Amino acid sequence: MLLFLLVFILLSDSGLLEADAHDQVTRARRTPDLRQQSETRELPLSEETEDDLPSPDDLTFIGDMAFQKAKHGTYGDIQRSMVADENRLWPNARVPYFFHSSLRSAEKVAVRAAMAAFHEQTCIRFVDYDPERHDNYVAIIGKNKGCNSMLGMLGEGLQIINLQPGTFCSERGTVIHELMHTLGFVHEHQRYDRDEYVKVLEDNLIDEEGVKNQFEIVKRGETNAMGVGYDYGSIMHYENGAGGKRRANGKSRPTFEILKPYSGEIGQRDGFSFADAQKLNLLYKCTDYVPRPTARPIAPVAPTEGGAVGCANGCCCRCNCAGFLCHCNCPCFCTRFYPNDHYHCNCMCNQLTYMPNNYDQSIVPHLKINYNR
Repeated sequence: MLLFLLVFILLSDSGLLEADAHDQVTRARRTPDLRQQSETRELPLSEETEDDLPSPDDLTFIGDMAFQKAKHGTYGDIQRSMVADENRLWPNARVPYFFHSSLRSAEKVAVRAAMAAFHEQTCIRFVDYDPERHDNYVAIIGKNKGCNSMLGMLGEGLQIINLQPGTFCSERGTVIHELMHTLGFVHEHQRYDRDEYVKVLEDNLIDEEGVKNQFEIVKRGETNAMGVGYDYGSIMHYENGAGGKRRANGKSRPTFEILKPYSGEIGQRDGFSFADAQKLNLLYKCTDYVPRPTARPIAPVAPTEGGAVGCANGCCCRCNCAGFLCHCNCPCFCTRFYPNDHYHCNCMCNQLTYMPNNYDQSIVPHLKINYNR
């Protein structure tokens, strides 16, 4: 039985770590103008009651995770609630939703842009909620503080995504992040194998339980990475500095140390990484969809002899980087196929150079290495 982590996540008023990270990073992509698209209908006023929507007062917070008080009394109860089966996936990869009347137009634009990214690279489809056809559905609201999401299909009818008006919640990448939660994905830096790839710099974290809990590892049996290697550039990874103590200049101290050969950025809110879309397609069995490689703008650095090396689950890729002020990033993904335990090794090389006529890029797409273990 497929096991993966399903919890309710809300960014509490006292711990908006992703807001902190947002202040440090200039976004390369902004929400496209989709205002000319047709409006998704709002919930009819006759059905719109406050009792239908969870209140922050009904939630218990552990870091950036929130649990319904009526269902989870102790931390042990919460830990046990993290284990679920594939019944928590949205059937047929269809997610019914509607816009609550509290959601403003800017957030609606961001939601449509985010959903378009899912429709382009995966088989996930967000469809208009029909009370006569859908038992489980998502209300996208703008009533509470923070960018909030419940994870996976709860199977109890209504569940919410909250996008606080007038904040970074109105950015496309932030909404993609929240929709990934709704589809059943947790933060990449909480994977059980996290310590093999990054070291959390605990001394640099804000000394509050509500912050440090957000960096705790989830036990191996409570998540499923779908055989895809750790992804530093995942949209589900916190950025370096999220939750960090402030320096005298106002900037956050780093909160991660990279442990593997990797020279790119940690975390982002621009869009799917290759592995994000790959895991989503594997989880929801989107067999006809292949994620497209991505290259992200990264600050230029001096070239490194021998290029960059990326390794994951026993397979390694090398990319050469030539040219002045050249940056080379070589992610490697090793996917396990059941039931024969065959592995497929995928290599990509993303390079950005800042000097005209001095550009060299090595690409090793879909290098197949199949072997038994």
